[in-house]
Amino acid sequence: MRTSLYICTKFSLFLMFFFNSVKHLFFRIQTFFLQKMATRLTTDEFKTALATEKGVLIDVRSASEVEAGYIDGAINYDFNNGDFANTIESLDKSKTYYLYCRTGGRSGKSADLLLQAGFANVYNVGGFEELENAGFEVAY
Repeated sequence: MRTSLYICTKFSLFLMFFFNSVKHLFFRIQTFFLQKMATRLTTDEFKTALATEKGVLIDVRSASEVEAGYIDGAINYDFNNGDFANTIESLDKSKTYYLYCRTGGRSGKSADLLLQAGFANVYNVGGFEELENAGFEVAY
């Protein structure tokens, strides 16, 4: 009798652990797939968006990259050295933000950080060369 009670107790503990683990795994998978990701705009979509909704243009490249040229009117907050992360709390969440870097990778990560911080209107507009080739004015 004691042996069967022991086995039932162990089996019950195993089932509780198993179902709790499955529930936790399901929650993690659900959270992963429901994360909000920043919208990636093409250069044409960006031109249209700027015409209808002015916003803040942020260049997340390094200072040395910016010295070689930047899109006129952009503010530089370097993603890699922490400038961008340190600036998030000082930004106005009600504004629209357009972010770019060299190829779109850092700007995508930066845009996702803004979304996770509660910003609603955030767009990754890609890379500097892409914007320059599309006719955006470059400043030095």
